[in-house]
Amino acid sequence: MKRKKILLFMILVAFLFIGKVSAEEETVNVCSSTLLSELRSEAANVKVTYVTGDEMVSIDEDPEIGVKELKKHYIYIKIFNINDKMGIRVTPKGKGVTANPTSVGANNVDADGVITLKQLALDANVEYQFDIYSVYGGCSGESLRTMKLTVPKFNVYSELDICSDVPDYYLCLQYTNFNIDRSTIYDRINEYKASLNEQNIDEENKDGTNNTINKAMSSISKYKYVIVGAIVAVGVVITVIIVRRKKSVL
Repeated sequence: MKRKKILLFMILVAFLFIGKVSAEEETVNVCSSTLLSELRSEAANVKVTYVTGDEMVSIDEDPEIGVKELKKHYIYIKIFNINDKMGIRVTPKGKGVTANPTSVGANNVDADGVITLKQLALDANVEYQFDIYSVYGGCSGESLRTMKLTVPKFNVYSELDICSDVPDYYLCLQYTNFNIDRSTIYDRINEYKASLNEQNIDEENKDGTNNTINKAMSSISKYKYVIVGAIVAVGVVITVIIVRRKKSVL
């Protein structure tokens, strides 16, 4: 009898344990609205941006140009605040863009907490779409957030000699978001340079006039006591003459 009670007790405990494990597994595998909301709040902290840069790339020496390295231009996509509960699918889009989507996650984060993707600078705008999704528990695969970022096109005209002395002119900027008319760019840059020259001439003339006035005022200031003395002397002479005339009349 005692053995039967012990056996029943063990069976009861086993059923309770199995039920508890099943309940825990079910909880983990269920994506509750609360958990999904928390994950989306974390995804809201994700930021994306880009920076530009140049790198010297080794090449087989070209006998025509005689170099072993070439400078290439890159755009670096920066992704911040990705944690181990989420992944991100990066899809580049745009005219002439043929790159395939790529997926990154917490294992791609560097020592600074940033994911960096490198893109060769193109003569076309590239629009990136970032689809952030969950990789956590029952919410795995759920969409958390979608973001977009447009990176500018590389302006090949920025490397021409005509732009070397006006790099800040909008047609000579290294990266742009607009199309440049190649048939008029040289004329427009030359017109801009001509307007700068006219401004410089006007400023020089203005400075010359100001310098003349300043020199005159400086001279007056330098000899102000002599001038005042001369004025006083002339006044005395005129006074003496007037007094003598009055006496002669009397």
